[in-house]
Amino acid sequence: MKLIETLKLAIAAIWAHKLRSALTLLGMIIGVTAVVVVVSLIQGFNRYVDEKIAGIGAKSYTIQRFSFEDWKDTDSIAAAQRRNKELTFEEMEYIEARAQLIDKIGAKSNPNSADLK
Repeated sequence: MKLIETLKLAIAAIWAHKLRSALTLLGMIIGVTAVVVVVSLIQGFNRYVDEKIAGIGAKSYTIQRFSFEDWKDTDSIAAAQRRNKELTFEEMEYIEARAQLIDKIGAKSNPNSADLK
């Protein structure tokens, strides 16, 4: 019997305060919609990144001046920079002319590097 009385009281309170009930319902709808939109955007972005990474394929290969394993401390980085000379565009063209299994080749420069004279 108490459950029925509680439900009647709740319905009467909702009916008595129609504007407050409508605004509460609107706020809940907006909140749930916002969560669904954000989760959908994140999943879509993750799928996009996965497709782009998968699109690189097995025919991709990277040549760097030195590996990240050399980045233990500043002394090892400096030693790797002294040991390994800069890669040039001529070397890239040499590899491009002789590598038959590579579909595309490209170069990336470091905008933070500068020649000191």
